[in-house]
Amino acid sequence: MGESLSLSDHVSRFFGSGFFGPPEDFWASIKANIESAEKAFDEFFQRVPALTVEQARLAEMERQRLLAEEEKRKTVAGLKSIDPTDFESAVASLYQALGYNVHLTPGSGDQGIDIVLTKDEERIAVQCKRYGRVVPISHVREFYGSFMGEFSRGIFVTSATFSRNTYEWAEQRNELELLNGEQLAQLFAEHKPEIVRDFDRVELPGLSRKSSRKNSRPFPSWWSEYPLSDERE
Repeated sequence: MGESLSLSDHVSRFFGSGFFGPPEDFWASIKANIESAEKAFDEFFQRVPALTVEQARLAEMERQRLLAEEEKRKTVAGLKSIDPTDFESAVASLYQALGYNVHLTPGSGDQGIDIVLTKDEERIAVQCKRYGRVVPISHVREFYGSFMGEFSRGIFVTSATFSRNTYEWAEQRNELELLNGEQLAQLFAEHKPEIVRDFDRVELPGLSRKSSRKNSRPFPSWWSEYPLSDERE
């Protein structure tokens, strides 16, 4: 007659055969796997809000970047469209906002120097070229020759850009700085954002040079914060 076993004995023998191991280990393993899965799900769903916030932050950063690029594009286009004298006045106002004392030179006999900047012991010559095309390197060389020996350094400012050869030539001359249209637009955005909203004819208080543009209108009120002089030190 066969051995009579209880159900618990059958279960013990089944797990004790070595296939699953002891029953307590089997159930412990199942429990551990369930707990591990629950923990993984909890961690994932805890991260979802953070991921959503990060995605929203990145999307907003991209939106702001695109807006800034569009604003820069409009500013460059506006700088290229205004009167050359207005362009000089706009650049002068920018450098005043940057903390320089600004003097606009007379319209003729300035030897290529449109603005003189002074700050502490430094005197800087600035030439402004409102261009819609690449500035010839010959213009930059002429400007360099006009300020060397009389000024600490010189800044050539344009609404356009410079050729690679011009940049390479300027890199060998520490006294010379080139400022292209995109860089200029960035400076306006950071230090003089109000100027990008008005590119019509404006007139600086105390400025003797006059633009030939007809139907001019008064200078915007915000320019009064930076009165300029046509005196040259």
